[in-house]
Amino acid sequence: MTGQEQQSPGNALVVGSGSIGKRHAAILRDMGFAVSVVSRHATGAFRTIDAALTSVTCDYAVVASETSRHLADAAALREGGFKGPMLVEKPLCAPGQPDDSLIGRNVRVGYQLRFHPAMRWLKQELDGATAISVQAYVGQYLPTWRPGQDYRLTESAVADAGGGALNDLSHELDMLDWLFGEWRSVAALGGHDSSLDIQTDDHFSLLCRLDRCHAATVELNYLDRTGRRHIVVNTDDNTYEVNLVTGIVRKNADAPIGLAADKDGPIRAMHRSVLSGADVATDLAAARRTMDLITAALAAARDQKVVTARESIIPSI
Repeated sequence: MTGQEQQSPGNALVVGSGSIGKRHAAILRDMGFAVSVVSRHATGAFRTIDAALTSVTCDYAVVASETSRHLADAAALREGGFKGPMLVEKPLCAPGQPDDSLIGRNVRVGYQLRFHPAMRWLKQELDGATAISVQAYVGQYLPTWRPGQDYRLTESAVADAGGGALNDLSHELDMLDWLFGEWRSVAALGGHDSSLDIQTDDHFSLLCRLDRCHAATVELNYLDRTGRRHIVVNTDDNTYEVNLVTGIVRKNADAPIGLAADKDGPIRAMHRSVLSGADVATDLAAARRTMDLITAALAAARDQKVVTARESIIPSI
């Protein structure tokens, strides 16, 4: 714990008591915050946001409820008088939900892999370069993802909650935006093709073009028993490899470098960034582009066609 954290930064309100809500609450307590939790279940100190805002002074808010409730809970915080910095867990919302109530607000979205040391290395190495090809992969076996929980009852498995591999694992889409700029077109295949007892998609494959990337392939799935997350980038001059599980990075044939992060390090760094007002954490415009890409990928897979950014289904901010 740093000296700054020991100065008791104030009161934090965490909305949601699922696995990610509990994780945010534990990290914020470790950072010195007094944390209150809002949950519709008995696990929270408060059942409603209004009750929490009436009872405690809130300096920082984290919305970690199920995805389909993110916008409603963020709006309830603002309508209840909360004016401070807010972190909304990723993704910003379920596909198709408008986010007009959050326009112009001091809000960031929880794509913490921007703060992984290996990704910071890649961002610095690329320094705005154009990629010819990118391959990004993430796979996590859903039944073992959250130990002690029945995967069939988690948000990931329920369509109305905003689950699905494309939503849940959208860190890769945010990373593409961060590294290579806005998406321009996407083709996609995906759906629910495994024996997993879920209502949502269990895999998706995207082929994207971005401002500074000619072709990016992205594979996201709930099926990988090993659990992998990596990215390979080819520019005209260099090849970069990043393994986000081990933290091993490599440039061309150079010796590999270890840049591992502890489990909570990227989330802790993300909170610090939001609280300091730095512009590294995903802002609403970037989060909105990722939601637009998710919606476009769903349409591309459904209609078996390439969807361009000009065909964006959700109005722009």
